[in-house]
Amino acid sequence: MIDNLKIAWAAGFADGEGYIGLTRWFDKKRGYYTYRIQFEVAQVHETPIRLMSSMFSDVGRVRHYTNHKRGYWTWRVFGQDAIEVIKILMPYLVVKQEQARLVLEYEFTDRRCIGSGKWRPVPIEIRERRAALWAAICELNGGRAVQAERLSEETPTDHAEGDAIVRSASNAKDAEGAEMTPRLRVV
Repeated sequence: MIDNLKIAWAAGFADGEGYIGLTRWFDKKRGYYTYRIQFEVAQVHETPIRLMSSMFSDVGRVRHYTNHKRGYWTWRVFGQDAIEVIKILMPYLVVKQEQARLVLEYEFTDRRCIGSGKWRPVPIEIRERRAALWAAICELNGGRAVQAERLSEETPTDHAEGDAIVRSASNAKDAEGAEMTPRLRVV
């Protein structure tokens, strides 16, 4: 059992350096979007990442990434393991408490047949609820995915049909010197 002081530290670390949300992809076989619960913390220093991972029995994966500035460490946990981590941190979260609440609400839309391990088809009303939860979490986490989706659906362009100009914080600085138009294709 983890003591309350360590849990409070981990929750504060997750509030400042973490991500709680849903990843989404289109399942061509089923013909609709599927979602996966994700918990992640990232930082340039390895020690707090390894400490947090060890506090939760080393579930998930610790990795090191290198970017153009310097490297950083991440600890990512998905699915049921992520739910367990979030449930433990939930009473101490401040900044990410609403994301955690929505992710835990998503858990109740799980349609797996307990025992057989097989997934049942997901009814339309549950798919719509999952999409609404995903959109709400995206808005709380900065809204980039939802903004890109809105741009692709609503922004009139003079490009090929289905394309849209997307501006993000990362390319806004470059846009000052030259017109940059990354293209987003509607599928």
